[in-house]
Amino acid sequence: MQERRRFELHKGNKELFWEIWRLHGVITMRSGKIGREEQAEEKEVDSGDYRTAEVKFDTLIRQKMMRGYREVFRPSKPIPPLVGRDVRLVTQEDNKGFFMDAGDFEKIVNWMIDPVGVLSKQIKVPDLERWQNRALRLCRFSEIPEDDEDFDIFRNKLREITHNDRSRTRDKNTVPAFKFTNPQYWIINADESEKILNTCKIILNKRIRSRLDKGKPITSKQELYSRWVKFNEVAYKKGGYEVRDAIVKFVTQKG
Repeated sequence: MQERRRFELHKGNKELFWEIWRLHGVITMRSGKIGREEQAEEKEVDSGDYRTAEVKFDTLIRQKMMRGYREVFRPSKPIPPLVGRDVRLVTQEDNKGFFMDAGDFEKIVNWMIDPVGVLSKQIKVPDLERWQNRALRLCRFSEIPEDDEDFDIFRNKLREITHNDRSRTRDKNTVPAFKFTNPQYWIINADESEKILNTCKIILNKRIRSRLDKGKPITSKQELYSRWVKFNEVAYKKGGYEVRDAIVKFVTQKG
């Protein structure tokens, strides 16, 4: 029996696995979503004899790898689903802002992951805790203060000394999704903002042109994405932007 081999695909919001093994002339494949193995589909292919099956076995693996699957030796854990939150993005220069409520946040971030592909969920969140003790020493605090005023002093010092870490480019081809989803005041630097702008603009313009050519108006999502593109158009010229939780939100009586 040919031992069972496992391959996984991590692309955009897709987290898929594919397993294959052979017993004499019969090839068995099992596939599905990572973390939902109990719902996997299984398929058998009877190639008649083991020599034909052996060639087929190798061919099927090559085909999967050409589609982006990579062999793993232990199953991955699925990335937790994106949880929407109200955020306010503030440019590094001039404090130009862009507010997203939880619903818009989910739409924009998921769109940038897939189909745009400019955000990567695979880049791990760096640990900034090592800066905490230094910030406490610089503020002359023995522990994280409970007093609101002292806590603001500590938080601002922490943001100051972690600025380079929070703004650093982690991957030359994509922007880490954690910079939007992890609540640590991550900074989308100017290069990353320009990358988001250019990639989103290409995809959005194609979709809008397609609808207009068919005589259809643009959708509400496309209007949202257009506002997003315009913000990044401004932001990359102003040094990028910081992703903050929008703790306070004012709403007019008429919405």
